[in-house]
Amino acid sequence: AILSKAGISTVPTSNITGNIGVSPIAAHAIIGFSLTADSTNAFATSTQVEGSVYAANYFMPTPPMLTTAVGDMEVAYTDAAGRPTPDHVELFSGDLGGETLEPGLYKFSTSVKIPTDCNISGSPTDTWIFQISGDLIMATDTQITLVGGAVASNIVWQVAGFVDVGVGASMEGILLVKTAAHFRTGSSLTGRILAQTAFVFIITIVLIAGVSAAGEELDEDDLLVVPPAAVRPMAVDLGTAILSKAGISTVPTSNITGNIGVSPIAATAITDFSLTADSTNAFATSTQVAGRVYAANYSMPTPPMLTAAVSDMEIAYTDAAGRATPDHVERFEGDLGGKTLGRGLYKFSTSVKIPTDCTLSGGPDDTWIFQISGNLIMATDTKIILINGAVASNIVWQVAGSVEVGTGAVMEGILLVKKAATFRTGSSLTGRILAQTAFVFIITIVLIAGVSAAGPKAVDLGTAGTFAILSKAGISTVPTSNITGNIGVSPIAAHAIIGFSLTADSTNAFATSTQVEGSVYAANYFMPTPPMLTTAVGDMEVAYTDAAGRPTPDHVELFSGDLGGETLEPGLYKFSTSVKIPTDCNISGSPTDTWIFQISGDLIMATDTQITLVGGAVASNIVWQVAGFVDVGVGASMEGILLVKTAAHFRLDAVFREMQLTIQLKGLMQFVFIITIVLIAGVSAAGPKAVDLGTAGTFAILSKAGISTVPTSNITGNIGVSPIAAHAIIGFSLTADSTNAFATSTQVEGSVYAANYFMPTPPMLTTAVGDMEVAYTDAAGRPTPDHVELFSGDLGGETLEPGLYKFSTSVKIPTDCNISGSPTDTWIFQISGDLIMATDTQITLVGGAVASNIVWQVAGFVDVGVGASMEGILLVKTAAHFRTGSSLTGRILAQTVVTLQSTAVIES
Repeated sequence: AILSKAGISTVPTSNITGNIGVSPIAAHAIIGFSLTADSTNAFATSTQVEGSVYAANYFMPTPPMLTTAVGDMEVAYTDAAGRPTPDHVELFSGDLGGETLEPGLYKFSTSVKIPTDCNISGSPTDTWIFQISGDLIMATDTQITLVGGAVASNIVWQVAGFVDVGVGASMEGILLVKTAAHFRTGSSLTGRILAQTAFVFIITIVLIAGVSAAGEELDEDDLLVVPPAAVRPMAVDLGTAILSKAGISTVPTSNITGNIGVSPIAATAITDFSLTADSTNAFATSTQVAGRVYAANYSMPTPPMLTAAVSDMEIAYTDAAGRATPDHVERFEGDLGGKTLGRGLYKFSTSVKIPTDCTLSGGPDDTWIFQISGNLIMATDTKIILINGAVASNIVWQVAGSVEVGTGAVMEGILLVKKAATFRTGSSLTGRILAQTAFVFIITIVLIAGVSAAGPKAVDLGTAGTFAILSKAGISTVPTSNITGNIGVSPIAAHAIIGFSLTADSTNAFATSTQVEGSVYAANYFMPTPPMLTTAVGDMEVAYTDAAGRPTPDHVELFSGDLGGETLEPGLYKFSTSVKIPTDCNISGSPTDTWIFQISGDLIMATDTQITLVGGAVASNIVWQVAGFVDVGVGASMEGILLVKTAAHFRLDAVFREMQLTIQLKGLMQFVFIITIVLIAGVSAAGPKAVDLGTAGTFAILSKAGISTVPTSNITGNIGVSPIAAHAIIGFSLTADSTNAFATSTQVEGSVYAANYFMPTPPMLTTAVGDMEVAYTDAAGRPTPDHVELFSGDLGGETLEPGLYKFSTSVKIPTDCNISGSPTDTWIFQISGDLIMATDTQITLVGGAVASNIVWQVAGFVDVGVGASMEGILLVKTAAHFRTGSSLTGRILAQTVVTLQSTAVIES
């Protein structure tokens, strides 16, 4: 009913029917509603709201749901504002008092005022759009009266200024408002308020448009239903005509008004529509569809949009199926032929048939929901007839089985179908509802879970996994610590990050610290940080609950919680008290094995103890879920992911193994803290601050335009392409995984991803490519180089110390060269031209230097000659070519193509 980007306030008591929400701002911006949090913390309730209250800082799945809704609101505003060819321009000079307004598109370059009552006259399917460049002002005690069957859900007021509805005034329609909306004492609205700043209500009544005066409430938010297509302007389109999880096929020629889409399946499941791809590859068109065609393998932003739509579809199905207290049970034993049905909730435990015409009788605001446990079958040439103003958008058929509409039959309403829907020759969904969600198919629900080679299923950290340290209550250090990765606090503000000497970025979206090789985030920083942190904290809490709730442990109270001197195999370990590590212990297993430790008490490591990983075990597969606190003693070395309910203390010189001098980005383990103060002490390094690769750091090769190989290459790590599709991965002989979310290749020791693969791959790749571009810009923009035009760009035979190197032309390596420094030292090479390595040359790392700390930012191309050996992370603006027998220890992150010829790439 109400959605705002900046806040909603009321002077009680208002009365709102429908959901309200704010995003990206948090719940503190919902004022005067006396909110009560739900037990899930995903929403709240208020005695003034007949619905749910949502905010961006609530728990999952609320934040991304709100982000999608706000995006849809902005799209709808832009759509309404951009409609061309108005029917009326500056009508009545913007003074609508006393006037009667017919259906049409109205344009006003100034403000619109309603000083006295006015009428909006038209049928239940007619529509109105008012484009207002100024403000919309209703005087005290005025009202808009709907006549002739006109309905509020078909009236859109697009207002570039503010809206002010006077004391006792009554407004009708959907308000798409650029700035603020004020409703004075005793005012009312039948419609919706979708505003990009704030609302103020003073004892106001808001009734959501489309809520029935009688009969069951139709949840149009969940259904994404909007006004039907109209006599004059096309209704603002927030919805889909046909949505299916398993495919849409036609025997031409069909005629569909509205968008159609399939997800998670690809466009190959849309058959016989003769699709033509748009230049953006985000949608297609068909001569049979007066709208757009979407599929899960199309380019961004389509995949997540479809995922949200399918989720909304499933929620709507569950909502309709779960409505209680039906008005009619087994009415007419499921035979509706020749019957007249009034408004209400109808429940059938078997199939429903319509062998002859049937009639639905009710007003424009009345609603019908039919709960059908079996199938819905319409005979040949039958029809559903709507009388007395009943509208198809208020009719929902929830069908657990299949739907079959016979030859020439005419169906009315919204179909929420669990299985298949078949429309025979000449059948139709009649009227002007075809611009709405007329067909909704739910054919298949597939849940796939993966497990490790040994041990419990891995804990999914979600976006919390992008942080080295994440805390709800604060992070403090006794300098100097050395943290590789991002750190963040939320919902607390930056004042809770202590001892880091923060420097704000110019965007105020994050800060930096000499002690953090990454970014520092806090809940009070600028957008997009607050909702990002809210999501990460939500993911952290979900991960904690997941780990704590795993059933059927392999080991209970093992060694009475004393792990000193023990060797721990993969598995789920449960302890009802504290766990102590008084002496060294080993964790033994393969790189894919997993461990979860459920600890109801504390986790305490003694001074100078260490956890040693053997047999290939990796810290990212070890989770310590601790209900108490963690205390890592002086000089102790911990391994794994800490999900901590209270506090985590790291004593002087205590470290995670992955935070010692031998740290590499690839091996970085996360701290994930819940209500935590973190004390970490460490060491500093030489060279520039490390470049944060973000999620691009999970790829050995990432390209925007394609990766090709002349076999056989050997790549250790994941590879991916986006926004281009898998056809641009050439020479790898790919084998699709059963989920279609990734592929494999005998040349790749990892997974292969492409933008046209199934969810969650497309948005994951979009994020990774964005992070790659950010990293390139970061590296290219570093100021104050230590060395400018060193050796005139000829590095052959030279030894390069840690530092920032700047070259305005190309760099060549005609003979071997050395990079010398410690395991924590860093190098950035800013190259405005190309980077060229001669045949059989090599870069040699000495003194402990590691490839993951070396960044080559290249504005031109990279060419690594036959048999040459490169070291470091390549951030390349154009192309990267590796000749026969060449190799790289590092990563290739390229904004165009990558070509390999029998090349070895080892991720670092």
